Amino acid sequence: MLRDGNYAEVCHIAKAILGTNLVFKIEKAKFREGIRNVEKHEPFANALYDVLHGSAEIEEAHFTKFCDVLSDMGANKWTVATYFQFLASDGKWMFMKPSAMKRMADSLNISLNYKPQPNWLTYLKLQELAKRIDLELHNRKLNPHSGIDVQGFIWTSIQIEEGKYGKTE
Repeated sequence: MLRDGNYAEVCHIAKAILGTNLVFKIEKAKFREGIRNVEKHEPFANALYDVLHGSAEIEEAHFTKFCDVLSDMGANKWTVATYFQFLASDGKWMFMKPSAMKRMADSLNISLNYKPQPNWLTYLKLQELAKRIDLELHNRKLNPHSGIDVQGFIWTSIQIEEGKYGKTE
């Protein structure tokens, strides 16, 4: 699609993929609003491609550029900045839901170096947290198949702790 200049189609697909309950409604709305601007289509499509498929040697640069493009769209929030990578990598790159991840990190005495604006250092610390939880699960013979299982464990643990697990709102 990029080779053919179908940037609007990339944005349409990204908007549909983001239509999940994992991303806060207000953040989805800001993304949809930002992506309406046709001038944002090409930069977003290229930055998304780079963050998903770019060279591993410059992952930080790809992530930073993706966040810069999201900022320009008014949509640079952790859930948006990490969602596509999470799905594309089968959870290898962890999804940042700040409140849940901060609580899990605190419970394990791991510093996320959390900042509200997406940034590379916090994103790397999030990956370390996920690896630690994956290791702990394996040590207990729970054997998660992917980072998606690790994410599910984190989310469920927080829900259980809050007494919300299994309850509908």
